[in-house]
Amino acid sequence: MRGTRAIPRPPSGPDAPRPDPTPASPRLGAPTREAPRPSTTPRLGGPFHGLVDEPAPRPHAPRLGAPSPDPPRPSTTPRLGGPFHAHLPAPRLGAPDLLEGACPERPVAQDMSRAHPLDRVDAAIAQYLAAALQRFGAAALDVIDLPALDGPSGDPAAVELAAAVLWLREVEAAGMPGFIEATAAAVMSGRLSPGEDSGVRELIALHRRHDQTFAPPERQALYDRVFTPDVDALIDRLADTLVAAPDAPPLTTQARVRVVADELAQALADRVAGFVPMFAREAAGRLREALRLAATPAVRSLFGPGDVWQLVARHGPAILGRPLATARHRARADAGQALLRAAARVLRGAALGSDDPAVAAAQRWRLAGPPETTPA
Repeated sequence: MRGTRAIPRPPSGPDAPRPDPTPASPRLGAPTREAPRPSTTPRLGGPFHGLVDEPAPRPHAPRLGAPSPDPPRPSTTPRLGGPFHAHLPAPRLGAPDLLEGACPERPVAQDMSRAHPLDRVDAAIAQYLAAALQRFGAAALDVIDLPALDGPSGDPAAVELAAAVLWLREVEAAGMPGFIEATAAAVMSGRLSPGEDSGVRELIALHRRHDQTFAPPERQALYDRVFTPDVDALIDRLADTLVAAPDAPPLTTQARVRVVADELAQALADRVAGFVPMFAREAAGRLREALRLAATPAVRSLFGPGDVWQLVARHGPAILGRPLATARHRARADAGQALLRAAARVLRGAALGSDDPAVAAAQRWRLAGPPETTPA
């Protein structure tokens, strides 16, 4: 037909080439294709990784402008086999200051002489357990009734543990944690009805665990076991020796203090052994919980404003059913702990001068006098 062009037909026959059914797939034996290279042109806004002739950043390198990570904090748990430092740092506490009224949470002082009294209690317990670990090995961590420590490391540890137990005894006589325990029992029985709900559940939980911990009479029995009349007399003798330090030659005072410290170590070695370290840890934890509950709105609604010791002084006799000499026992707690810690320092070879803080603690101990009451 005119005006038309013939359409070419593909060749046919056995010699005609066959079309590849999968043109995108590589042929057998054909060289593999190279993967597409990432673009080296930086995108707007970054990050600008993969620039030409520049190494990629290291995986742990900080990014530009990112905050620098905090350095790892050293572990406070003693390793098996030591070494055990002279003062193991205690955990951070948020409890009110027992000797200065309520105060906000603060970091623990590395110098135990300026630390919170509860910090020093925890440090003394940790040091005694570390000394037991060195003396008896790793098996001591699983033993409840520890044998007595002996030797140059055991004597100071025993005296420092006694200082912690003495502080707990005097705080107990001052009214804590018994005041909060009695308040929790009264709330549980309905004799007291807090005006605020915050803290009521914790008070009830504290009372429900009373059969899982040491009761006040049991705690007092353990305190009496450690501090017999002869031990109390040795503490008084140590205080008298330090009070006379300004008027005596330094070497004479040091020798006299060393003699009393040795007698204290011998008298306390067996008394603080057994399960006294575990008891001290449990008593410190109970006190810490009571201090926390004393600041809850539920307790404040019952007793009004004031720090914990003001509440104990005003309402403790009615709640506990016995008279309290709160100020006297608080003074004895602070001074007695300082005295026994000074004796432990002497056992480690330290020298006490006439201006040592232990001299002022001895004067406060003598001014406080003997305890007026014994907890029931």
